[in-house]
Amino acid sequence: MATASLSSEVSEPPSIPTEETIKFHLQAFIPMISETVDCDKLLAGLTDFNMAERRQIRDMRRNGGTSKDASYKILEMILEKDEPGIYRELLTVLEEDYPLVARVLTKGYIPQEHVIKEKKLQLFISQIVKCLNPTDVLPSLHSKSVISQQDVDEINAENNQHGKSAASMQLLMHISCHIEHWFENFLICLHDNSYAELAKTIDPDFIKDYDEGLVSDEGKYVKKREKFKDLENSMEIEHFVSDYHAADSSSLDLESAPSNPIKPDQIPKLASRGEPDGQYTVAVQQSPESMDCAENTARKLLLDEDLEESATASADQYLQENLHNDLNKGKKEFRDKNIVWDDEVSADLNLDTEDINTENIEMEDGAISLRNYQEELARPALKGTNVIIVAPTGSGKTRVALRIMQKHMELKRGREISKIIFLVNQVALANQQGEACKKHLPSYQTQVISGEAQRNQKGSLKDFIDKRDILVVTAQVLLDALVNKEIESITRFSLLIFDECHHCHAKHTFNQIMSYYMDIKLSESADKTSLPQIVGLTASVGVGKARNMDKAKLHIKKLMANLDAQEISTVCQNIGELSEYVSVPIEETRTVPKRQNDEFGETILRAMNTIEELVMQCELLQKLDNPEQYKAVLKAPAQKGSDQYTQWASKLWKETAKIRDADVRRFINPCRNHLQIYNDTLIIYNDARTRDAIDYLKQEMLLWKQSAILDKNEQDLFDLYEKNIKPEFVQDYPNPKLEALRDMIIEGFKDKPAEESRGIIFVKTRNLAKAITAWLKDTLTLKHLNPIEFVGSNNTGSGKDAMTKVEQVDALKFFRDGRHKLIVATSVAEEGLDISQCNLVIRYDHVTNEIAMVQSRGRGRAQNSQYFVLAEEGKGIAEKEELNMIREIMMHKAIIELQGDIARDPQKVRKELKTYQEEEQLDRKLEARKRKGRLMRTGEFELRCIRCDEYICMSSDVRKVQNAHHVVVLDDFEERVRITKTASRKVIDETIQFVGKLNCRKCGNDMGTVSIHRGLHFPVLKISSFLIVDTNGRQNTCKQWNKAPFEALPLTTTDFNVLLDKRVDSNVD
Repeated sequence: MATASLSSEVSEPPSIPTEETIKFHLQAFIPMISETVDCDKLLAGLTDFNMAERRQIRDMRRNGGTSKDASYKILEMILEKDEPGIYRELLTVLEEDYPLVARVLTKGYIPQEHVIKEKKLQLFISQIVKCLNPTDVLPSLHSKSVISQQDVDEINAENNQHGKSAASMQLLMHISCHIEHWFENFLICLHDNSYAELAKTIDPDFIKDYDEGLVSDEGKYVKKREKFKDLENSMEIEHFVSDYHAADSSSLDLESAPSNPIKPDQIPKLASRGEPDGQYTVAVQQSPESMDCAENTARKLLLDEDLEESATASADQYLQENLHNDLNKGKKEFRDKNIVWDDEVSADLNLDTEDINTENIEMEDGAISLRNYQEELARPALKGTNVIIVAPTGSGKTRVALRIMQKHMELKRGREISKIIFLVNQVALANQQGEACKKHLPSYQTQVISGEAQRNQKGSLKDFIDKRDILVVTAQVLLDALVNKEIESITRFSLLIFDECHHCHAKHTFNQIMSYYMDIKLSESADKTSLPQIVGLTASVGVGKARNMDKAKLHIKKLMANLDAQEISTVCQNIGELSEYVSVPIEETRTVPKRQNDEFGETILRAMNTIEELVMQCELLQKLDNPEQYKAVLKAPAQKGSDQYTQWASKLWKETAKIRDADVRRFINPCRNHLQIYNDTLIIYNDARTRDAIDYLKQEMLLWKQSAILDKNEQDLFDLYEKNIKPEFVQDYPNPKLEALRDMIIEGFKDKPAEESRGIIFVKTRNLAKAITAWLKDTLTLKHLNPIEFVGSNNTGSGKDAMTKVEQVDALKFFRDGRHKLIVATSVAEEGLDISQCNLVIRYDHVTNEIAMVQSRGRGRAQNSQYFVLAEEGKGIAEKEELNMIREIMMHKAIIELQGDIARDPQKVRKELKTYQEEEQLDRKLEARKRKGRLMRTGEFELRCIRCDEYICMSSDVRKVQNAHHVVVLDDFEERVRITKTASRKVIDETIQFVGKLNCRKCGNDMGTVSIHRGLHFPVLKISSFLIVDTNGRQNTCKQWNKAPFEALPLTTTDFNVLLDKRVDSNVD
């Protein structure tokens, strides 16, 4: 055998490696080592690095450098230092956590058996990614030292941010780095954590031996079969495996090596593809004189990226570079590995198929075909006119937009630069519309960009604006780019498409974007010819609160003015064809009586009445200058468990903040808080089960008690709760609404194939979505539908019951493929989401306006779909739905009249629209001046606890991170707040995660969260928990940071370095 002859010529390095040996191997294998080793562990164990050097590495990480980059830099610095003992210290650091890497430094190769295991694992990557939920096996793998705690944290973060498929890939990149028997222990962990079949698929012989007791829990053979002894004897020489071809052996430049060169005949030939002793090359200990060529040799050994012949020694490098490179080139399989990747797995892994350089690809799309009614809708826009396109859901407005985009590009070609931006409200819609653009316009380069993608450093809008033809963007991303001047002008685009354009009014993001357009249009000196074309898409423009035709037309004209639309395009000539293709759901409103036994509800009402009386009779009110005025504010609405009561509680919070007497505020605030909790409990109780309401109430009261430092008033409030909420309430009395909902769902799914049916239930709040989902799962006749909730997301650590972006995407994907047949959703699912199988839509005792009615009804895309409104008698819900139907009819009539006005005298209408535009521009200027006046108040502002009036910090101590999170940069901040670490981390993106809670040290008031940003801990403030006091003693409060009377400065590198220096000096963080 070739291996036998090789063993006689290649000598093992000394058992105790010299400094020169370690240095040589470090030079040769620095890419692989930096890919594998965590920079923080590396830096922590090296004593020869001073504080300035450590700060340099830390800054490198915090300025966007990866762990690999930092590790490479550390290893380079070691080679530059070249000090006695530094290489042996490096070896010592690596031996504890990275024994395989340490072996590379001492012997210059990786065990052949280790590489065979990696190759075997690579054969089953697809199955592992599809089947495994990595969080199930992380505790076992960590306990066996297969992965480190930092690995666990990174994998959990990846799971929270991108889902289980990406997390599985992250796990596979880590498991081979630490211990010798990683493969065996991985299989054991799969076997012992309900993945026995997957483990058997990967290595049936090993699992059989494990089941028969031949393998210990540590993955070592207690007794070896004969076949293992034979295999062991055949592995006398262990080789380092690299991405190197035998045919390219001359590329090693062997003749340049002054001594001990590797000869081509010393390289063992490939016996056969797939055999254990595959094609390998060997890194041989050479004399010091040959070290000059070590780096070149290693580079040729390690950096060949041809996947067809590769069997890389670095699983991390192999998976990250080769896997992504092949998939991003459009390949769906590893050719010789027989690993087939489908689009679903690629999407789960967030593989970026847009990063390919396709600038030189010449393709020509065929004209996108349209039906006659779609051609009618597109006609004004195809002529270059600004237009609002109004058409029913399911009529193909996206396809119309695609044809408009295609024609726009064709007309601009060769004459001027074209750039299209497609604006949406939600990430899910961005992904949906982006896929449509890529599918139907493949000759143009499309990029989907959301705020989440930017935070994850996958490229910002400014990075892609010159590289892509079509940008599908969440609206806030474009607005931020304009505000921050990352994009100098709206004129960088030639066409703006607004999806769900009916939102373009007031302070909505769409309207703020259009203000940049209007400032150019209404300017006397600006070049108006450079303005982009505007196209709006919607199923309903709405009529606002109009009760007559004139007001309805006014509402629509103002929307046209905001979008600078010259026409409204609807189907007029091809209505017959439209009706053939658009499914109109069967509509029905059903009313149900209130539940009969209302003992729990009456108990909550009594508790609320008691608290209201306590507030009104409070003697402290007499200390106020005008007690009667405040008593009017304190008078609660009669209807409890209602939106009206919620609005009153919010107003009371605002008015209480203006009271200067801290004792009065300290009394009123907890009373208001308890009333709000009881009101929310009643809302849940009215629409769900008693147990759901009790669960919510208990949870809220427990959180209150845990965070607050109770005074006598608060203790009395808590005693009132404990006295009234009895165990017997858990016994449920039937809720007629739930019984009616059950009947509706059964009816909606009756006589239809289960795999072809889907349903959406729209509810008012996140809390109710959670309660209704729980009820569905507990109902025997419905739980087979595998219901799931779908609610809004947020980017803060304090939002309760919110979904992450990944959870939203997964929920919709699983709904489409039938894993979940029923979704319980808030308004976030009303617009744009296209689920063709959806045949049942139910609005559960909740209606808003005619736009929401049209949008939610339009989710029923299947033929003969049903749209129900379930309404409780006496609440006015049925009547409100009827009013929405009337307004929908009014809207259609108003559009027809307005189209007639435009046809008769277009100049008159345009003049009227311009007047509205000028009025709106004036309003913006006045608001900006008012805002500037608030910001220019003399002096700073104190931030005080809204509950106890304790001073917390100054406005100048607040900084803004990522233009979103408001953090405190103050040394003594923890003297006034209490920080509590949470059990789990909430990962917002790759640069910020929330790890703790922030409470007032004096009274326990919830003040926000604690985040980790670029490695340092920061308190993140919740502005609604503070009194904002100016230098004249005037105080106020606000619920949102953008309403605060001061502007927080962004967190700068200088701020960060100052904090870093202080914390390094005090050994913090």
